[in-house]
Amino acid sequence: MNFDLHMNSVDNLTGLSELRNLRSLNFCCDHAEHTTSQHGIHMDIFWCSVAKLLCCNLRNPGSASNIFCPPSVELASLITSNSESNLMELHVAATWMFPRVPIWTGQFQKLSTLGICVEKMMPVDFDLLAGLPNLLHLWLWIRKSPEMRIIIHGGAMAFKLLKYLRITCFAPCLTFMAGAVSELQTLELDIHEDGGERHGPSTIQGVEHLSRLRQVDVYIHFEGADTESQRRAADAEAILKNVISVYPGHPSINIRPTDNRNSLCKIHELSSDTSDRDEEAERQVDRSAEAATHAPAAVADGSTRNSR
Repeated sequence: MNFDLHMNSVDNLTGLSELRNLRSLNFCCDHAEHTTSQHGIHMDIFWCSVAKLLCCNLRNPGSASNIFCPPSVELASLITSNSESNLMELHVAATWMFPRVPIWTGQFQKLSTLGICVEKMMPVDFDLLAGLPNLLHLWLWIRKSPEMRIIIHGGAMAFKLLKYLRITCFAPCLTFMAGAVSELQTLELDIHEDGGERHGPSTIQGVEHLSRLRQVDVYIHFEGADTESQRRAADAEAILKNVISVYPGHPSINIRPTDNRNSLCKIHELSSDTSDRDEEAERQVDRSAEAATHAPAAVADGSTRNSR
């Protein structure tokens, strides 16, 4: 089902929750003024309806619209009261930007496909995602370049079924440890040419541990007609091709410079203070959301607090 928030009335937004057998929902609000108070009210009502559907049969909600921020209702308390949700796919990487991976993500044990955008990633966030037992496809858009290496550890229960991994980040610094994502077949990276120059060969390490890897796609974003930018993109392409080509499994390698101006996923470095200023407040909200999983379902009906 396709649903345009901007084209529907409050009654329709409320009535959406009555579609108890709805399994797939593709929503957008491309024509809305995102900063208006009316839009905020519509979003609150919409997410209340979606939360109710998640407790029924909704399995595949998704959007490619630029809504820019998470819902203002406390989505966590609305959905985590039912940890047996049927949710199988969640596509919101181009829609919301969370400070961190929301704790409530771990409640969806049937989730097989996830696309999500976060300001920053911490080791505990990877641990949370690694514990999703049925996750097959993962797209992580990390807006703030990690201060330390992103290390994906091995383990019998860590990303045990993951076959597709896409990481979009200005300057990723990624390491796969022995035994990590043992079923991974396709690795896709979106990086910026400045980020590629920053880390050079260490942009990605440990590819030799990915025993089932068959395809590597790297998109290096450069800034239009800037000759120096194009040169850095070409240098990053050569470095990464040399790093990946030594892998004994000989995966197919596609490294392509991409004009950042024309890209659907424009990559820019997020300022360093953006994700830190409300860190403690976000953690308190997460702790409240986690506690809500043990509360009676009736508690979930009236909350309007923000969630991570």
